[in-house]
Amino acid sequence: GRCGSSQQLKQMQIPSPPGWDGHESNVIWEKAVIPFASADCGSDAEEYPQALMDTVQRANVGGAGYRLVAVFMPLKHQNGVLEHLECVNVGVKAMCFFQRVPRAPEEALESCVYSTAFEPFKQGNPESVVYENLKTAKDTMFPVSGIVAEPQKAYPHIGEHIAHVICQRPDGDAPDMSDKKYTVATCKSDLEPDKFAKFLAGFSSSQKILKITSIFRPPNFPAKTDVHFVFESAPRRYHMAHVDLEFCTSTSQVKHDLYTGTIARAAEKGWELAGIFDMLNGTVSPNGKTFTCTIRLVFQAGKVEDQPQPQAPAVTPQAGLAQEPTEDLQQHEGALLKAAASEARQDLQQHEGALLKAAASEAQQDLQQHEGALLK
Repeated sequence: GRCGSSQQLKQMQIPSPPGWDGHESNVIWEKAVIPFASADCGSDAEEYPQALMDTVQRANVGGAGYRLVAVFMPLKHQNGVLEHLECVNVGVKAMCFFQRVPRAPEEALESCVYSTAFEPFKQGNPESVVYENLKTAKDTMFPVSGIVAEPQKAYPHIGEHIAHVICQRPDGDAPDMSDKKYTVATCKSDLEPDKFAKFLAGFSSSQKILKITSIFRPPNFPAKTDVHFVFESAPRRYHMAHVDLEFCTSTSQVKHDLYTGTIARAAEKGWELAGIFDMLNGTVSPNGKTFTCTIRLVFQAGKVEDQPQPQAPAVTPQAGLAQEPTEDLQQHEGALLKAAASEARQDLQQHEGALLKAAASEAQQDLQQHEGALLK
């Protein structure tokens, strides 16, 4: 019933991305109560995007230039269904993460939201209607910052849900998005660490130059645990990496600093937070006092092509690269991994960082004194 030593995360030494030029990323977070959107919960669906957008706007007061990158609402298994961990009478306490990437100016941003109802448990690709908003965002010259599903008291296997595509751009400045392309691919929430590293490696080394713009998990239940990765065309290639952490906390006072500290240290090294999700293994102790799950943090960092690329002190995928991801949003279920050219594979092994191999041996030695976080 207690977290034990799991409550003391080791202050890990996180390696910087290969070729890092010393520019830090900046990440801030704010906890916001997002109202339930279900009609039987006494709330209106329109309240949800408004509550989220109010939080987004507060992060940009004074021209801070922080873009939304993730909204995290941990899930627990309760009475045979998935429920949000931090439910209150009117909604869910969500951790909203905002980021100003390296070299980004401190400029005021304007935001908009496109909301779509969909039935996530239908056969086929029910989320395709959500991704139609990617084209809408492009047509209105609003870059996508994130995609978030409405909170629910419990995730039923039927009925409509609402997804919100959050877009942001410099205030009064509509960027040229004529060449912008979005690609969507899926993987399982609980995909094994080495396979997940290969999944990321395929997109990092794809012939197309891509970066992660959002990680979206539609409503899940035990037979459907997909996480959706939305990639966008980028001006340069990106290293991509992940860290898995055990998250154990009191249910009465959830302490998110057990993983936000890792995010902050990665930002200091130039890594950008790409997304965060739990692996749907969240359980509550028999006495109801503690909650434990595994959190997967996904990072990326732009490659500095004009600087030497040293050997990264991190775990690197040993298998081949991913197949080219499909551009057809109606067939987004894609991007199965395949072997690629040995030259590309060798370059990936030298330069691609899945974080923290350097810290792994040190963490193993004091595992009983510090927190074991699975670092792959």
